[in-house]
Amino acid sequence: MESYIYNSALIIDDSTIDNLIHKKILINYQFVKNVHCSVSVKEALHYLNVLQENGEALPELIFLDIRMPDMNGFDFLKLFEKQHPNITDKCKVYMLSSSLDPVDHERIVNYKFVRKFLGKPLTRQILEEEFTAQSEIDQ
Repeated sequence: MESYIYNSALIIDDSTIDNLIHKKILINYQFVKNVHCSVSVKEALHYLNVLQENGEALPELIFLDIRMPDMNGFDFLKLFEKQHPNITDKCKVYMLSSSLDPVDHERIVNYKFVRKFLGKPLTRQILEEEFTAQSEIDQ
């Protein structure tokens, strides 16, 4: 029987290739059982609205790319906090980026529901380190 750490996750990234890779890693290494991918902030917010309206379980994890066209990861954070204040504590948000810009790292402290800044691409090692550290904190 397969045993996953989390039941569901949402990946928000305009790169379909990154989405495919990250989804495979999350599922194949049994970190997350069900992964939904959105290629834009608008699509992701719509997905969350539909889940909430239908009374369906929200994703436990959100992996959010910073650099996207139209609306970026920080735009998502603002709207997510405004539109879904009652669920920000239920969804653990992880920022994803290959950016080393310290301003990006500093900006995430304004959002208490953002757990951490993770480098791209996600790897098994990054996830193992984060989830091991997080489970020790949560206990």
